[in-house]
Amino acid sequence: MRTVLDRAGLPYEELDITRDRKAFAEMVAKSRQYASPCVEIDGVMLADVGGAEVEAWLRQRGLPC
Repeated sequence: MRTVLDRAGLPYEELDITRDRKAFAEMVAKSRQYASPCVEIDGVMLADVGGAEVEAWLRQRGLPC
């Protein structure tokens, strides 16, 4: 995940949902599920995804990756 975001030049913030209850609650509220990782890009929540899925999503939107 980090590699894809770094290659795309997208800034990101990592949140440890196992240690931060507030971050976990925010993830559940935004993604409507308990699975991780979740990535929010430009207000779009990609839930329970891996790097390949994020890369494909970026390409579909014409974003660099």
